[in-house]
Amino acid sequence: MTIKALAQRLVANLIRKRPAVRDAYTEESLEKRVGALAALLRLESSACAEGLQGIIEACLETPEPIAALTNFERFFESLEAPRERYERLARDPQALRCVSVLFGYSQFLSDVLIRYPEFFDWLCAPSRLEAPKGTAEYREEALAIVQAEEDSSTARNMLARWRRREILQHWGARPSDVMQALKSSHMRSPTWHRPA
Repeated sequence: MTIKALAQRLVANLIRKRPAVRDAYTEESLEKRVGALAALLRLESSACAEGLQGIIEACLETPEPIAALTNFERFFESLEAPRERYERLARDPQALRCVSVLFGYSQFLSDVLIRYPEFFDWLCAPSRLEAPKGTAEYREEALAIVQAEEDSSTARNMLARWRRREILQHWGARPSDVMQALKSSHMRSPTWHRPA
């Protein structure tokens, strides 16, 4: 199966499940986007593309599936070896759900993960997804970071990076709780419009 045929099949499925997507995007623009992602990941066969189908299915479970898909594309573009992360997501449904929920619900957190792709393994580690930290642990970690650096500017930068990672950890620990909180607080996700 060619990348174009694969993209057409995946987009047809996306539109069938979320017809409102047509209001913001044409089938052709979606096919280009999915095709570009398949090309980026070097998916030449149907067998290799099963994970891409899983990514699109996961994006469909978010309130902003196109934003989620765009963020996956940006994430893979930020990596030196995107195929490695793709294969991890294809075989780890918990990691795929964690990342797709993040990409479809929060542009801020998506940007953090895209900017710091090395947080991916940390975010998706099973131990991180199960046990949130207590206040004492946070205090100890922050203090250790500050004490390890002689230069206050470097310490401030390291502390900011650590803080971003910890924000991701809260999201990754319980994405369903975060989704429920967003729904119950009547917060709306940003509306994504057709690119100019």
